[in-house]
Amino acid sequence: DVVVEPGESESEVSTAIGDITVEGLVEGDVRSARGDVEVGGEGVRGDIKAASGDVEVRAPVGGKITAGFGHVYIDAPVEGDVEVGRGDVELGPGAQVGGDLHYGSGEIEGDTQAVEGTIKAGGMGPGMEHDWGGFGIFDLVGWAFAAALFAACSVLAVVLAPGQVSAATRRAEE
Repeated sequence: DVVVEPGESESEVSTAIGDITVEGLVEGDVRSARGDVEVGGEGVRGDIKAASGDVEVRAPVGGKITAGFGHVYIDAPVEGDVEVGRGDVELGPGAQVGGDLHYGSGEIEGDTQAVEGTIKAGGMGPGMEHDWGGFGIFDLVGWAFAAALFAACSVLAVVLAPGQVSAATRRAEE
């Protein structure tokens, strides 16, 4: 876990695994591959990028927020866009989004008038469009994780039930 204490200032903060709590000031970006991000205190002057984990913003963010998998709660000004891949978005009473809000599969709650730009839902439900918008790092991480999980399950099936796997293979060949 990484904590920026009240009164402290960091140029940027990142972690591969673990939570990030900002109660001071981060001059640049905050990046988390796996873990929650909580922003309070003086806030973040750059972007917030969270691949997997919830994001809670209670202090100003000078850039945009990008969250791959996790819920996002905003109760402070965000100057840029907010992009949420898989998760809900909640806009608190102090929320103000200076850019667009795009959320993939999830719901939006709160005052949508706090968003100055457009609000676009991109889930996979009926009547909803999905803007693929290119292949980004969050997409790559998701596909790699899914492929690794599938391979691990396949190996586990062969180890635990070799006879049944052989029989299923013969039946499929027939």
